Order: sequence, then structure tokens, then C-alpha cells
Amino acid sequence: MSERRYLETDIPTRLDRLPWSRWHWRVVIALGVTWLLDGLEVTLVGAVANVLGEPDTLALTEAQIGAAVSAYLAGVFTYPLVLGRFFGVNAHDTGLFLLPFSFGNLMGPILLGPLFDRIGRRAMIAGTYSLTGILLALTGLAFARDIVTAPQLTALWCIVFFVASAAASSAYLTVSELFPVELRGMAIAVFYAIGTGAGGVLAPALFGALVGTGSRIGVLPGYLLGAGLMLLAGIVAALLALPAERRSLEEIAAMIDQRIVPEAPRA
Repeated sequence: MSERRYLETDIPTRLDRLPWSRWHWRVVIALGVTWLLDGLEVTLVGAVANVLGEPDTLALTEAQIGAAVSAYLAGVFTYPLVLGRFFGVNAHDTGLFLLPFSFGNLMGPILLGPLFDRIGRRAMIAGTYSLTGILLALTGLAFARDIVTAPQLTALWCIVFFVASAAASSAYLTVSELFPVELRGMAIAVFYAIGTGAGGVLAPALFGALVGTGSRIGVLPGYLLGAGLMLLAGIVAALLALPAERRSLEEIAAMIDQRIVPEAPRA
């Protein structure tokens, strides 16, 4: 049996240390266009979802619409059902209420992103996830107590998405720093698939059924469940995240090795 040979190279580390260039700008713009098209698709589906429940269309129930959204698109966009059922918003106007979601998603990473380098990965990842959970719980309570109008609830959701988008971006950032270059694509794909399956398939069906109860209190457990998951993520980040900001891959790898294989105590 032939002996295995290993090739050592410093190409991955050299790639990580390349200065910002026009090539990086082209990659960012290309990815931005991709996310722009994805956001347009999400907005269209969210606007159409409420129309499917009208008597002159398919006359679907909220649970059926939630299941249809789950099957078509990975995203929690049953908000038009809430607008139609509890606030009487016309199905043709729900698209206007979805625009602030996109605005919050845009501004969150832009404004909060630099803080992940200045303050630190662990503090910001734990903080953004925890703050998102708190804001989501408060938004759900305000909705359940019927103390907000449709525009006010949309503004609260905009704030939630502002913080949550930075938290989600930090997840990709963590993967890019903790996994070797040759495994990053697969790692991100696995994380995205798990998140899509849990949040994109199960959540719309669950929230569609909760909205179908016709009770604000009945919808509240869904909001609290999401808030609890975000708070749990914040706790996990606070306990397990690494201070990876402004550190080389070698330094990060050394920290990971110390956690996996702690140094033996000296005699």
C-alpha cells in the first residue's frame, strides 16, 4: 500500500491577506445583484400570499397559504396574512408594508458590520442575536395586546430585521473565519440548508396555522418561539464564539486547537 503524501501550501493564507482591490468590488457587486433578485422574489411572494386567500382567487386558508409559501420559498413571509386578518389591509397594498423589511435588511449589515471588527466577534454576535430575540418578543407582545397599528407594527419589524440581518451576516462571517478555505463553501451550504429547512419550511406553515386561529394571543407563541431561538443563539455565541477579529488564520487555528485538545497540565 502506497504511502500518502501531503502537500503544504500557503496559498489559502495568502488569499486571505490580499488587499482590497477592484476584483473584490466586482465580487461584492455580483453577489449584491444576486441578493437583489432574491429579495425581489421574496417580496413578490409575500405580496401574492395574501391574495391567494381572497374568495375570487383560490380562497385558501391561512394554514394552506403558509404551507404554499413553505413549498415555494424559504422565508418567513406570512406577515401579509397578519396584515389582512388582523388589520384589514388590502391584499394589493401588502407589498408596501414589505418594503421596510428590505430597508432594514440593507442598513443593518452596513451600519452594524464595522462594529464586529471594532468591538469584537463574540460580543457583537452574542449581542445582535440576543437583542433580536428581545425585540422580537416585544414586537409579539405589542401585537398580542393590540397596542400597535399596521404601520407601527411594520416599523417594529423593520427594527427587528435591522438587527437580525447583522446577526445573520455574522454567521457567514464566522464560517469564513473558522473553516479552512477548501471547506468554507460546503460549510456555508450545510448551515444554509439547515436554516432553510427549519425556518423556511416549518415556520411559514406554523405561522399560517397560528394566524388561522384568528386570535392575536394564538399568534403570540410563534413570536415567542422565534425570540427564544434567537436568545439561545446569543447564549451559544457568548459561550463558544472565538475572538477572531483582526487575527490571522494561524492564530484562530491555534485557539481552536486549544479548545479541542487542551494542553496537558505540567507536572
